[in-house]
Amino acid sequence: MGTWGRVLFSYRTGNMKKATEIIKKTELVFIIILLLGMVCSSFLQVVFRLVLKQPLAWTEELSRYLFVWLTFIGGALIVSESGHFKMDILTAFIKGRWVQIVNIIVQIALVIFSIVLVIYGAKLVRMVYTQKSPALGITMSIPYLVLPLNGVLSIIHLIENAIDDLKILLSKQKEVA
Repeated sequence: MGTWGRVLFSYRTGNMKKATEIIKKTELVFIIILLLGMVCSSFLQVVFRLVLKQPLAWTEELSRYLFVWLTFIGGALIVSESGHFKMDILTAFIKGRWVQIVNIIVQIALVIFSIVLVIYGAKLVRMVYTQKSPALGITMSIPYLVLPLNGVLSIIHLIENAIDDLKILLSKQKEVA
């Protein structure tokens, strides 16, 4: 087994698995908190509008920002499970190790997209730092911060998935040899 094989099968991979499991659990908890925040915000809006006849101005905006965060954090969690939208017509016609090769190529393409998302998301966060949201009065960089965060989380998950596919690919090569 070559140097890359030893690196992939080293003890550090076990630590990476533990770290990504912690990240996944944190994402899931964060998604639950965001969903509860949306429900509470919407419930408050209904109560204040229909019962007290005094609608709150900030609840709709808060729900919208929470929904955006929920979508992007959930998207990163979906990437960890390889559940993102993909066309698997090519992998339906190929067999064996070529499936892992195609998966690795797709993951590299997604990493490149995620790097672009991190770079331009960070630029956008810096650009809107001085702008305030109309109802909440918070800096607009907070809602936009989810863009680079999604990119970073997706990169972590994609690297883990690529390592798993590479392990499968190397084990299949070992079986053939």
